[in-house]
Amino acid sequence: SVLERCLVISDEMRARNSLLTQAAWGRARLEGEICTLHQRRMELWGMEMAEAKERQRLLQVVDLHSRIWDQQREESFRRIRLAEEETLHFRALEQEAATPGSR
Repeated sequence: SVLERCLVISDEMRARNSLLTQAAWGRARLEGEICTLHQRRMELWGMEMAEAKERQRLLQVVDLHSRIWDQQREESFRRIRLAEEETLHFRALEQEAATPGSR
C-alpha cells in the first residue's frame, strides 16, 4: 500500500540522514585531528629552528674561541722568538766583552 511504501521511504531517509550525520561528524573530527597535527608540526618546526639558531650561535662561539686561541698561540711564539733573539744578542755582547782588545 501507499502508506507502507511511505513508511519504508521515511525509514530509508532517516537511515541515510543518520549515515550522513555520522559521516559529517567523522569528517569534522578528522579535520580537527589534522589541524592538531598541523599545529604540532609547526611547533616542532619552531623548535627545530630554535635548535638550529642555538647550534649556529655555539659554532660562532667555538670559532671565536678558536681564533682567540690561535692569536694567543701566535703571540706566545712571537714572544719565544723575541726572547731567543735577545738571548743571542746578549751572548754576542758577552763574547764581545770577553774578547781582549774588543773595546
